[in-house]
Amino acid sequence: LAEGVTTVPAMLPQAARTVPGGGHVGSVVGMTTPTNQDYVMRQMRDAILDNDIKIVQLVNKRLDLVAKLRDYKSEHDIPFVDAEREAWMHRYHQSANGGPLSPDGLTRLLDDLLRLTKDETA
Repeated sequence: LAEGVTTVPAMLPQAARTVPGGGHVGSVVGMTTPTNQDYVMRQMRDAILDNDIKIVQLVNKRLDLVAKLRDYKSEHDIPFVDAEREAWMHRYHQSANGGPLSPDGLTRLLDDLLRLTKDETA
């Protein structure tokens, strides 16, 4: 494997590797792959999949944190949505973004993340 590349099956417990249809994470169910598939391409795809799994794990962690914040705000009669905080988050992330994600792409990502978080923690 390329340096820094961890295969998904090694990252997850056995129970987490199973996907609907009887396949496992790391094997694409229903997708035919030539047996002579390029090694470099497999490595890149593995690295991309590893990052996707990490993104999902981080979004789940974010949802847990936001649910706790929502509960706290509810207990203290504080409105959940804070437009000023959201605007600050956008500015903060824009200043921290080193690319290659464009400013417009980052805005879309943050808007979608905020919308998803509000929906999932409602």
